[in-house]
Amino acid sequence: MNHVTLNNIYLSNLQRKSTKIALELNDNSKQQSLSFSGLISASNVKNFIISYLTIQNSNIFSLIEIFNVQNFEIRDLQIINCQQAMNNMNTYVLSIIGVASQTLSNIFITQNSNLQFIYATNKFRQNGTSYFLETDNFYINNLNISQNLQYLSNSSQVSVESSFCSFNNITYQNNQGNFFIILSQSLLIQNSLFQHNTGLNGGALALSQYSNLILIKNTTFQFNQAFASGGAIYLENVGAQIQMDNFVKINQNQDLIAQFLIIMLNSLEISNQA
Repeated sequence: MNHVTLNNIYLSNLQRKSTKIALELNDNSKQQSLSFSGLISASNVKNFIISYLTIQNSNIFSLIEIFNVQNFEIRDLQIINCQQAMNNMNTYVLSIIGVASQTLSNIFITQNSNLQFIYATNKFRQNGTSYFLETDNFYINNLNISQNLQYLSNSSQVSVESSFCSFNNITYQNNQGNFFIILSQSLLIQNSLFQHNTGLNGGALALSQYSNLILIKNTTFQFNQAFASGGAIYLENVGAQIQMDNFVKINQNQDLIAQFLIIMLNSLEISNQA
């Protein structure tokens, strides 16, 4: 299958029961008051697009699973006032596994309880063989994650493992759980705001195992709190050069040690760009 598009889907008042119900959604479909354990699953598709998907006032957990897709895009997604259907399940609403190019745009996630939202990894296993994508890309443009509660202090609302990451216009505020990015060759964050968040290591942002470049431009980190280390940003095993321009602001963040903590670093270089 070369190209699949799902467009204009509105879901509300979903309740998860013990009986699993598989949903097949077509363009312009509307479903209400459903019981289910998953919504959309795609694998071995060349191009897959989801647009204008709204989920609100629902008990949910894993909704969308994308596996071994060449190009995946989701745009105009809203998740509002939802909660975890099963307590203490370490699952994400959106899981993206083994995707070469992934784009998220115009995402609005707010006022949810005990949910983790975005998980992406470039490692996957198929037919008994393990694979690792070395040139995959992850793009985010216009992402707003705000006012979400999380029962587990060491969890992340967003977890990304991708070779090349480019994030623009992120608003991440008033959340319990940080934004975690691991095993990337390069990362760009620009025109973004991280404020009033809490996490275990990294009140707002946690970065691990970078090898090339971390570039942060015109971004503010303020009033974030870590229960352990890294009030604003937590860095671990980072061998990359870190560059921040003069419009980056890091202030009034708290943790047990310092406002901005860097630990376990390898060949680190931090510089400011004019």
